[in-house]
Amino acid sequence: MKILIAGDSWGKGEYDFENGFYNNTHMGLEHFLKESNNEVYNISQGAVCQNTVVNKLKNIQDNNFFEYWGKEHPNLTYIPKLETYDYIFVFVTDLFRGSDLFERYWIVNNSRENVLIELNKLKHDYLKNLNSFNVKIHLLGGLNKVTEEDVKNYENIEITIPSVIEFLLPDFEAYEVFFNDALNSLYSSIPDTLDPDYLDYVYNQVKKTDLLKTREYFCSDGLHPNREGHRLIYEEINRKYLGNKKLNLYI
Repeated sequence: MKILIAGDSWGKGEYDFENGFYNNTHMGLEHFLKESNNEVYNISQGAVCQNTVVNKLKNIQDNNFFEYWGKEHPNLTYIPKLETYDYIFVFVTDLFRGSDLFERYWIVNNSRENVLIELNKLKHDYLKNLNSFNVKIHLLGGLNKVTEEDVKNYENIEITIPSVIEFLLPDFEAYEVFFNDALNSLYSSIPDTLDPDYLDYVYNQVKKTDLLKTREYFCSDGLHPNREGHRLIYEEINRKYLGNKKLNLYI
């Protein structure tokens, strides 16, 4: 099978965090797909927003995309056009990241209801953009969850895993809103006027990261699935689509 992976750092695999820097220690889903003899292209990139993912896919569709793989692989690699893939898997990242609201939504939308309204708008903008490519795209819910209800009006989008977090940890409720990135930008200027109930809500969402730090299938940062988590993601993809019997894979 010929497969394309797109998304943020979740699409790049496992990480550790040493000396203030993230290190990519395992290629995750890409690794397992290649181990089972698939032809895999991966355009995921750490910390990117949904608009960057869409732009990368558009460049591929326009036959104008080369990926630079860094010092270890110094050559530019041509990425085949979208219609040539058997499967395209996209990890859904923090939808506020990179939006006009990213630097100010913490302050402006000072209620859960308003934040969820804005999040839903961003989600459907993203889904519309993905749907417009007119190729089947399979979603993996990462920092944002996606549901069948979300995609019911988008004929080119299929949900493979609504929430990777809840798939790996059935007893754990995924983020409703991923506030962490915005808090990192605004932690020194949180206004004292915010409603206490809203502050409690934000705290409980952010606390999920600390809880994930010690859970099986997640890296010690509490933000990324580890290689064993990616193996389970691969096995679900294999069960649903690939039918590959080779599951005794090299980790």
